[in-house]
Amino acid sequence: MSYNPQEELARIETIKELFEHAGWEQFRQDMANNLQAVSTIKGITGEQELGVRQGQVFVLEGILNYETLIEATEKQINEDINAPEESDA
Repeated sequence: MSYNPQEELARIETIKELFEHAGWEQFRQDMANNLQAVSTIKGITGEQELGVRQGQVFVLEGILNYETLIEATEKQINEDINAPEESDA
């Protein structure tokens, strides 16, 4: 599969439409509440449970940072498209 920056930008635009829906903000708020609930060590009774909590925190932080990641990806693709071609000389 080859990388096509224009196709990736179209994909990003579709994802950004998701962020415009009220449901996305509700989902983000739920995930933020979940993150707050699992990011404490209170109630952890063993190493396995600690590992599970760490995994939950990692996933929830990823969800909450998704918009930022998409924006950064879009910016980088646009910079790559607009960058002058380097010659091999």
